[in-house]
Amino acid sequence: MIPNLLKYLKKIFCIQIIYFVFGCTDSSSKQSPSIKFKPKEIFSIQARNENLIKLNTKEVGITGVLTTVQCPKFNKGEAFTYFSGTQNLEGAFVSEKSLFQMGTSSKLLLTVIALQLEEEERLSLNDEISKFLPDIFPNWQNITLRQLLNNTSGIPPIEMKKYINSINDFKKEFIIEHILKIQHEMPLNFKSGLKWENSDTNILLTSYIIEKITSHKIKFEIENRILNPLNLSRFFYIHHVPDNEIPAHEKNNIIHGYFYSEENGFKKFNKMSTHHFSVSLYNAAAAWTANSIELNSFIRSLFNKNSNNKSLLKEKKLNEMLSFIDNREGQGATTLPEGVNKENKSGYGVGVKAIYNDLLEAPQYLSEGKSLGMTSYISYIPSLNASYVLVVNSSHMGVSEEAHTNLKKFVHLQCL
Repeated sequence: MIPNLLKYLKKIFCIQIIYFVFGCTDSSSKQSPSIKFKPKEIFSIQARNENLIKLNTKEVGITGVLTTVQCPKFNKGEAFTYFSGTQNLEGAFVSEKSLFQMGTSSKLLLTVIALQLEEEERLSLNDEISKFLPDIFPNWQNITLRQLLNNTSGIPPIEMKKYINSINDFKKEFIIEHILKIQHEMPLNFKSGLKWENSDTNILLTSYIIEKITSHKIKFEIENRILNPLNLSRFFYIHHVPDNEIPAHEKNNIIHGYFYSEENGFKKFNKMSTHHFSVSLYNAAAAWTANSIELNSFIRSLFNKNSNNKSLLKEKKLNEMLSFIDNREGQGATTLPEGVNKENKSGYGVGVKAIYNDLLEAPQYLSEGKSLGMTSYISYIPSLNASYVLVVNSSHMGVSEEAHTNLKKFVHLQCL
């Protein structure tokens, strides 16, 4: 009996040693295929995300959160992705294959194309619209490409209520020329160059001009100039309805957003998935569906000057992209020669925002993507060589901002 007892104790001891050395993986936290064990955490972003989902699913429709993080001090410098919850109310788990609508973060891809074309001397950001579209849009002729890309044009943003009058209208296919014609009929919100206002019409018009310059669809230019050189295969251009245009083998990987209806002045979650809705109203300003792991690779290739990946922009063009103006209300879009800092906490460059992170005491570049039922945050922090992608399948601002605040705390504790 004694020998059997000793064998049993020895077995238990070995199991404890293995547990101690290698740790234990949380079954709810799925990892990227290249990572064997979950990295040590100071602050559990996984637990925060899952609690956020648990507390808010019934009220706002959030079912899943996707978080990719990378910095030298975390996980030996390799990217790590946390998968929390499900892709939809039916229960398909969020995974490394999950795809989400980038929404208005699609403008980052478009901005890179514009700066590459400037490098090739096929355009200048100081060119006026009249150079490329002399016979149309007379009220916009003196606006420059730079003013389009840094949101100082004064051109009004697209107001959904002008185009959508019923649920069925969300399924309509909108044509870019028609949208631009309607937008052109509206007066400028301010004289170009004097103020800052986020306007998706600026991105729509820029994409239209790029197609005129290159004689190619914007999808072709982005695939050949960005996605193919970086070997990114899980970005998909959606012109109309995601569910109809995603490849058949990828349909089960789409993260659903959920629609809110207005009742007595309040938004109410009604369990209606938006993946059957058209994205054509915003066209190139919100056309791309992507994967968080590959999107993190894109961001690092764009902003990390020491990246081993192919550089998307030469240093001069990257510096031009990161030339910021003050985008705070009432500040007059003045230039920030020293960039964003403790005194000037927010700025906007060419297609990208910068904010001062008080936790890190450093600026970070940020693109916030909005679409029906989906919010995403894509960021790079140069002082830490840190990047992150956060996806929340809810357009409820309070919930998505709470998830973003939690992630910024995580980055502060893990990467500083």
